[in-house]
Amino acid sequence: FRKAAKQHSKSVKLHKYALYGALKLGDKSMALEELEELISIRPKTKEYLRQAAQLYENVGDYGKAAQKTKQLLEIDPNDREGQDNYVRLKKRLLKQ
Repeated sequence: FRKAAKQHSKSVKLHKYALYGALKLGDKSMALEELEELISIRPKTKEYLRQAAQLYENVGDYGKAAQKTKQLLEIDPNDREGQDNYVRLKKRLLKQ
């Protein structure tokens, strides 16, 4: 799916399949690449932003996690989970 997704770079369905495969294999780096592609195709999809933020946090990149959460909040400022996550991530960044 990854090869097909690269050839058809604007296909949401193929990128979602490639994302699913990467997650099943435990390949967080590949999963993040697919999420970034999905975000570039559909930048206002909260699901992709939230999932990317969670994965960035899992790999220890709190700056990118906070950035994705901020993008989510720009779309929906009333997203309670996003608000809580953003505050938590900013606190974590301050401790570093």
